[in-house]
Amino acid sequence: DFSGKVILVADDEEFIHVLFRNYLTATGVRVLSTYDGAHTVETIQSDTPIDLVLLDMRMPEMNGEDAVIEIRKHNPTLPVIAQTAYAFEGDKDRFLAAGCTDYLSKPIKEDELLQLLSRYLLG
Repeated sequence: DFSGKVILVADDEEFIHVLFRNYLTATGVRVLSTYDGAHTVETIQSDTPIDLVLLDMRMPEMNGEDAVIEIRKHNPTLPVIAQTAYAFEGDKDRFLAAGCTDYLSKPIKEDELLQLLSRYLLG
């Protein structure tokens, strides 16, 4: 139960937004959406209450690595979970070094997602 929590899904693919909403509907979480890195950073800087970000690493306008660097300037403690389908050796370490809190590879599996969210939203 993630009632009262807000998750920002940042991904340029509409399918991913639908997938996350389907996985998360029963949890009570509120899901916000952005479709490029620049809008993601703007949303976080707007002081919209957000408890966690699911951040795609390959997006238009600003990629995920650049976005997390900007996010960290405004909010150094916000959990930001990198998500990508383009996982090469060393990518996870690079994303974590850029400022991501954790990593989730696509295709997204519901049980893995819920376990990861529980870790960061429920302590």
